Amino acid sequence: MEAIHSMPPTIYKLFYLVHHALMTKPSFFVIITYRKSDFANVHFDLQQCKNIIWENEDDLYKKLKTRIAGTIIKLYEVIES
Repeated sequence: MEAIHSMPPTIYKLFYLVHHALMTKPSFFVIITYRKSDFANVHFDLQQCKNIIWENEDDLYKKLKTRIAGTIIKLYEVIES
């Protein structure tokens, strides 16, 4: 399962949901994205995650494409082993 959400730094309900997914559902791949200008205000617990920090929509597209492709490759390797 994969969740993709661009998270404004002040939404702590979403912080709880992301944390819950990461801690209780190890099969979930959560992708958290932040606009570069918002990242300084992100809660320190979320700064430790593998975030995608983007500047414009093209940058976000390229980084998401790379992350999703990498996730698919990892899943394929697990299935094949």
